[in-house]
Amino acid sequence: MRTLFLLAALLALPTASASAASFDCKKAASRIEKTICADSELSKADERLAASFADAVAASLSPQALHAEQTEWLHDRDKETDAKKLRELYRVRIEALGNVAAKWRAARQDVKLEQSRTTCLLSPVSEPDTACTVTAFGPVAGDKELTYQLQAYKDGGLQMATGVVVFRPALDRLTPVIAVGDTDAHFEAPDSVDSPFGRLMLLSAHLSGTGNLNAEHLFRRDRADFVEIDVTSWLGDLQKKIPKGWGAWKGIYPDYRKFTASTALWHEGDGNCCPTAGRASIKLGLERDRLVIRDVTIARGEKAATDEH
Repeated sequence: MRTLFLLAALLALPTASASAASFDCKKAASRIEKTICADSELSKADERLAASFADAVAASLSPQALHAEQTEWLHDRDKETDAKKLRELYRVRIEALGNVAAKWRAARQDVKLEQSRTTCLLSPVSEPDTACTVTAFGPVAGDKELTYQLQAYKDGGLQMATGVVVFRPALDRLTPVIAVGDTDAHFEAPDSVDSPFGRLMLLSAHLSGTGNLNAEHLFRRDRADFVEIDVTSWLGDLQKKIPKGWGAWKGIYPDYRKFTASTALWHEGDGNCCPTAGRASIKLGLERDRLVIRDVTIARGEKAATDEH
């Protein structure tokens, strides 16, 4: 969902008045915006939430998950009509964001080289109440200056999640610059790839299942830091560019060296195994750290759907 509040939070813009919400109340149009502007306590809470969200994003080493979580929270918030309940929702969310920011700042501390070989760096995205094991440690492919730690989280003998941490050297220690982890995801060793938009850090991952869904993360280097790229929202744009009743159901894995992607297309009623609609060949771009679609070419028919080349 796109709201004036979310825009303000993402850009971390300062507000003009201490008594105003995080958006211009003179332009309030939706029911939730008018409710916030009509209640001074809610208005101030909305301001605090924007600041708390911006602080958590700045502290995080993998902020896209926070963006997705915040969008979901906003969606749920917009269903509420009672100002008292809204004030409580804001209080709980502001507290949660403060805790996340504090945990990320604690996780960003330098670690000793030998420690990082055998001990997991536990971040706020780590799987709670599970044992973590370092399953691989070494230089990042394509960027020997950086080192990575591959993690496995297990509950007894059952693997619950995996994660990746990327470090850069800091004298005799290592500084974490990327940390991601997903439940049910299977991560591979990170790879630094040359793309039309410069060198990018790819953390390949997939979710097991009939769809073999893509769970990868992508970052661009910004001096000593890394900025996470939104690699999921473009999929919603793709759905708008293919014929009605068609879908791209399995995981799409872009080629970031060429910024292209290809996917089979399913008719409604097709089995997951057997797409018959056609194939989409996609040219991608990068705008404001978000993948965008430049062009889509569709080949129709079952032969095109099953021809991956």
